[in-house]
Amino acid sequence: MEYKINSQDLEEYFATLARCSESAMDDDTKLRELMRSYAELKFRVMGGSHCAVCRSHVRHVFPVIAEQASGEVKELECLCTRCFEGEKSTAVRMVLVVGHNRVKVKMSSHEAEPIRPVATRATRSSRAR
Repeated sequence: MEYKINSQDLEEYFATLARCSESAMDDDTKLRELMRSYAELKFRVMGGSHCAVCRSHVRHVFPVIAEQASGEVKELECLCTRCFEGEKSTAVRMVLVVGHNRVKVKMSSHEAEPIRPVATRATRSSRAR
């Protein structure tokens, strides 16, 4: 299959590569920026796809491997943001496949942070009385 690559799209991708290699950004920020840029170039060259779960359109296509607590492993072509977050909430481990590389997704803690009340004008004025 032959694809046409717009020179401006390729220049943007190379500029991102150069910026990330020369920048003092932290590794997570660099990785996120490189993946976004790669996915955008891939979209402009090959187009998007559809979510493996809900079939909605997906612009940035990354295959996803989700491992459940039961040991079940799901290999999905790509997920929309909503289904990605849904899988992430139930999975023990998730990996994005980027070419021949695999990027482990940081899983959020299942322990909720305590909610601190925010002082509003109403609560401040009632305290002053």
